[in-house]
Amino acid sequence: MVEQVLIVDPDDSVRGKLEATLGEFAESPVVFHQVPDAPKALAYLARHPVDAVLWDKSVVLGARPGEEARLSRDLAPGALVLTGRTDPGSLAEEARRRYAFDCLEKPIQKSRFLFVLDRVRERAKAMRKHRTLQLALDLGEGEHGIVAASDAMIDVLEQLERAAEFSTPALIVGEHGTRKKLFAEAIHAQSLRRAGAFIPVDCRKPGAKALDSLLPQRAHGAQGRGRSDLASLVHGGTLFLHNVDSLSLDLQASVIQLIQVGEISLNNPEETRRVDTRVLASTSRDLDECASSGTFDPKLLDLLAGLRVPIPPLRERRSDIPLLVDQFISAFGQDQGRAPGRLSQEALRRLCEYSWPGNVQELRNALERAVLLAPHSEINLAYLPHAIVEDQGVPLAESGESFALKPARQAFETRIIRRALAATGGNRTQTAKLLGISHRSLLYKLKNLNLQD
Repeated sequence: MVEQVLIVDPDDSVRGKLEATLGEFAESPVVFHQVPDAPKALAYLARHPVDAVLWDKSVVLGARPGEEARLSRDLAPGALVLTGRTDPGSLAEEARRRYAFDCLEKPIQKSRFLFVLDRVRERAKAMRKHRTLQLALDLGEGEHGIVAASDAMIDVLEQLERAAEFSTPALIVGEHGTRKKLFAEAIHAQSLRRAGAFIPVDCRKPGAKALDSLLPQRAHGAQGRGRSDLASLVHGGTLFLHNVDSLSLDLQASVIQLIQVGEISLNNPEETRRVDTRVLASTSRDLDECASSGTFDPKLLDLLAGLRVPIPPLRERRSDIPLLVDQFISAFGQDQGRAPGRLSQEALRRLCEYSWPGNVQELRNALERAVLLAPHSEINLAYLPHAIVEDQGVPLAESGESFALKPARQAFETRIIRRALAATGGNRTQTAKLLGISHRSLLYKLKNLNLQD
């Protein structure tokens, strides 16, 4: 349901009557805001996200040059609805000329208004999805799901659940290649903000320039167009700052403002915009050292460090390697449009013994290369990188861990099913839905894994 509607009409009584007539709904109420003219409307839109604007035809016709263009720009991802006292055909033609999404003749009928707002909501949802996907393509890549058999990773999963219960900032700490973005996505997916967008920004890459929309315009001389994109997308969702230690001090100051007061600066310090978002961040560096050297703001460190989630390196979670191997090979096989290859026992043993300085990302890259090079179903040592084959790692006999794939997979499934059963109070139908499997498959797994719910 549309929640925020701006009424732009020069007549105080008309604005009040519109709100009184349209404001009583059986479901959650629409929140109305009123302004009399174009300048006040544009000032309001610069500070507050809205779902629709009821813009009186006379105000549009009386707008100064450029105000209509600014209106269309600042409304995204909402929609302009033209209103007026004229015949429907003339108003509709005027709406098309003014690039309005729809029109409503005065006096506005409640049923017609609800119909238009429903269309506005669907359009806004589609636009938001498109823009989120586009920004995701610009700023980051998709990841696979989390798998865990080791005690270290089970502890991480529990920390992720606890982190999802809060709305405070969180800092994910781990070496390069530990897939910290994946864990940030997991926090968002389990949080109350999961219906909103998850927007990742890698602060080391050119895509991080999208963060300029969190800075005052005067700092960068921006012309304004498109500056509200990131702020609009993260409103109600989660902003993930990957490699936050790479942010400039100016951007760090803007992130501090965003966290502390939920606002971003616009043209000058007196102009701000409310943005309701949760900030997650990640780093592979020691931020205390960065703060001591002057490259990282101690205030931002204090805000982020209250909730830390450390991700263990792959060498400390070796029993997860068979599961990761199984996951990656299956995914790459599907991407190639063929049945997933099978890893030889000798190759799996070597992968489990390797020290993995590049962590999970290095494992992923090695397996992707092996799947592409292997001409048949078996992937043996010949298709693994020389650094892995020649590495004198930790012999499995000395590690004290089991690396058989079947027991690892069973242990992982057992933990996940038990957690799903606990979340649903033992309801098998709901548990199957939560796991994304059929009820029959769940019954089979409960029996096969000797689970008692």
